[in-house]
Amino acid sequence: MTIICSVLINAPVSKVFGTFTDIEKSVDVIEDIKKVKITEKPKVGVGTRWFESRLTMGAVCDGELWVTQFEKDKVYEIGSAGQGYDYLFKYTFAPKDGGTELTLSYDQKAQNIIARSLSFISYLMKPSMKKLFLEEMNVYKAYIEKKSKK
Repeated sequence: MTIICSVLINAPVSKVFGTFTDIEKSVDVIEDIKKVKITEKPKVGVGTRWFESRLTMGAVCDGELWVTQFEKDKVYEIGSAGQGYDYLFKYTFAPKDGGTELTLSYDQKAQNIIARSLSFISYLMKPSMKKLFLEEMNVYKAYIEKKSKK
């Protein structure tokens, strides 16, 4: 299952990319992220791994994430796995109208027979998931635009 969504952020690409890739600062931006602990590679890039505690559907969930692709000011891709699925969050950054177009391409793949048999549930949840992704991207937008005005 793939979900694609975009927002236009009124700030330069370098500022948007820098904020998005500051893993430890994400707890200050996204209210639902409760804790972040980087486990590998202090400088963000391919191979950086971290654990994140996040409020999801009313419960705190812990997960390990890792950077799978990193091109400064262009691409930031994060992988994760759990509940029989592999997850990939690919963020692209492009200059547009004096700001930055931030696009998320989310991909979810079932990795076992149980997950495959329940995949239809993911498709039913697709509109809700897209809404959540856009809400989080808009929180980053507000945070970055507020910081850019200072």
